[in-house]
Amino acid sequence: MELHFGEQFKYGIEHEEFKVYYQPKVSLHDYRLIGAEALCRWFHNGIIIPPDSFIPYLEQTGDICRLDFYMLEHVCRDLQKWLSEGLRCVKVSVNLSRRHELTMSF
Repeated sequence: MELHFGEQFKYGIEHEEFKVYYQPKVSLHDYRLIGAEALCRWFHNGIIIPPDSFIPYLEQTGDICRLDFYMLEHVCRDLQKWLSEGLRCVKVSVNLSRRHELTMSF
């Protein structure tokens, strides 16, 4: 399936088609939940678009930075919600692209 990722990405961000999936990190010592990694999944037109189909395009165009901040914002929202509900939160890793190094000014 060929997608016009530029237009579809903008639509996906605006309509929150990108979802955070939390992959648990478990202690091998006592099997407790000690953290999680935030993974990005894109649900578009009723299908899941695999990350290896869109991440390389976003890396190439620089739009990956927009997705990174979108994911970070959604993880922070989830953590705030869980804290306000009195739930115990763990550290969550959010992957950021190397492209940020190219766009940072010191």
